[in-house]
Amino acid sequence: MESRGNEITSQHTANCPYTTIGYKFIFFKVCTLGVTNKIINFVDVNSKGAMNDDIPAEVHSVLDGYLALNHHRRTPERYAILKAVYRNKHPFTIEELDAELQKDNFRVSRATLYNTVRLFLRLRLVVRHQLLGGTRYEAAWPGRNHCKQICTICGKVSEISVPLMDEAIAQANLRRFRSDVYSLYIYGVCAACQSKLTRSRNKQIGKSKQRKI
Repeated sequence: MESRGNEITSQHTANCPYTTIGYKFIFFKVCTLGVTNKIINFVDVNSKGAMNDDIPAEVHSVLDGYLALNHHRRTPERYAILKAVYRNKHPFTIEELDAELQKDNFRVSRATLYNTVRLFLRLRLVVRHQLLGGTRYEAAWPGRNHCKQICTICGKVSEISVPLMDEAIAQANLRRFRSDVYSLYIYGVCAACQSKLTRSRNKQIGKSKQRKI
């Protein structure tokens, strides 16, 4: 493998996964037949110009670098989907992501959508949640931890802040493991559903008293 400025050539980089993030640089693991653990400084994110406001510069650089390293085309579909993902402020389904794209009059096939989201999961630009209502996805960069409270009755999902959890994870004694992000799910009953349950219970109690009278 050779490195010439920003150009990197290789005969065996088709399956090279993104591995880790540096403070100023994006690194990729080059999986050649003879070199399985070589790390190449591929993209200096500080050298990039202004990026789309919906997409953090680092995120744009990760995708740019992966596509260039693996000799894939920078298709407008991939970047349109990435923009829609990072514009979304809440967990979304594939169907909702498709609807978001259609708002911009940008239509892609369902296969392209699934394949692109799968790529983003591999690059850790997206995280997958298995919630009560099914599978949902969410932007996962830069190092976004996800702490959610989930109502087991209506299925409402809310993002919450748990500073002590951040501290606990940071101090955890991990064995041969580098933590990137974490997800915490707290299941219970939301205030709205608690009120409904209380009203329903009070009605039942009232009916029971009337029968006794």
